[in-house]
Amino acid sequence: MMGKKSMICNASYNCTIKKLKCGIVITFVVALLGIMFMFSHIWSSGYWSSESQGQHWVKKMNCSVSNCLHTVSTETFVGIQGCKTLYFNAFLEHRTSFPSVRVLAIVWRAEETPHYCVLYCEDMLFVVSTKKTVHSTHYYFPYGMADFLCTIPGDCKPKHASLTTAGSDYVNSTFISVLNQEPRDSDFPVDITICISTMFNGYNNVLQFIQAMEIYRLLGAQKLVVYKSSCSPDMEEVLRYYQDNLGFVEVLPWLIGAHINVSSHWLISESPGDLHYNGQIQALHDCMYRNMYSSKYVFLHDPDEIILPYLDKNWRDFLER
Repeated sequence: MMGKKSMICNASYNCTIKKLKCGIVITFVVALLGIMFMFSHIWSSGYWSSESQGQHWVKKMNCSVSNCLHTVSTETFVGIQGCKTLYFNAFLEHRTSFPSVRVLAIVWRAEETPHYCVLYCEDMLFVVSTKKTVHSTHYYFPYGMADFLCTIPGDCKPKHASLTTAGSDYVNSTFISVLNQEPRDSDFPVDITICISTMFNGYNNVLQFIQAMEIYRLLGAQKLVVYKSSCSPDMEEVLRYYQDNLGFVEVLPWLIGAHINVSSHWLISESPGDLHYNGQIQALHDCMYRNMYSSKYVFLHDPDEIILPYLDKNWRDFLER
C-alpha cells in the first residue's frame, strides 16, 4: 500500500510539475507575443520616444509648404475643434534643457483634453506631445493662462506651430509663426520697452495717455506696446501719431471679447465673466516673450502709474546704479 501510495504521489507530483512548466511556457509565449504586438504597433504607427528628452513625437511625415501650410493665421486667437482652448502665440524656447516651442494659450481650467503640438520644419511635419502648465493667477475665473511646452525633435527647426487635440486633421491645422528664433543676451536693439494693460471698453482718457507717453519717453523708454480691444476715435488718432509719426508705440489687436465672455474687472464678484480683466495676464505674458530678446528691460505698466526714480534722472541710471 505504501509503495502504491508513493507511486500515486510521485505521479501526481510529476503531473503537477509538468502542468506548472506548461503554464510557465504558455505565459512566456503569450507575454512575448504581446510585447511583439506592442512594438509592431508602435513601429507601424511611427511612434518614437526619447528618455533623455522626456517627450514623444507621435507622428512624422514629409510635407511640402503647399501641402501642409494651408492656413497660417492672421488673427490673434486661434480656436481648436473639440475643446475650448484658444492659442495666440508661439516662441522658440532657448532656456530649457532641450530646445522647445512654448505655445501661449487661454484654457478652460476644468477641461482635461490632451493637446498636441504640430511643428512644421523644412518640409517635415511632427506631431509632438505637450507639457501643459496652467497659471495660478486666474482669480477664480473659469478661463486661465496656460503654457504648452513642446520639445523639438533633433532634426526639426520649426518656423510654424499649431495646437491640436488627439485625432485632429494635423495637416490642415491652423498654424502660427514661431517667434524668437535667435536668442540674445547683449547688444539689444531697444533699451527699455513698456507693456501696458489691455485697452478696452472704448478707452478715451486721451490726456492721461499722452501725459504717460511723454513721461515714459523722458525717463528713457524707447518703445511702448499697446494691446487694443477698443478705444475712442480720439484715442485712435493719438495712437496713430505715436505709432506712425514717432515710432514709439506698437499697437497689437486684442479682440478677445469676440471669443470669450470677458470680465472688465479683476474680481469676478465685481464683473462676472469667464476671463479675468479682458485677458490682461495673457497680454502681458505675450508682451514679455515678444520683447525678451529685443529689449534689455521690459516694464509692465498701467497708463495711470509711473515708476519714478528718486535719486536718478532716468530709468537706466536707476536700474544700473
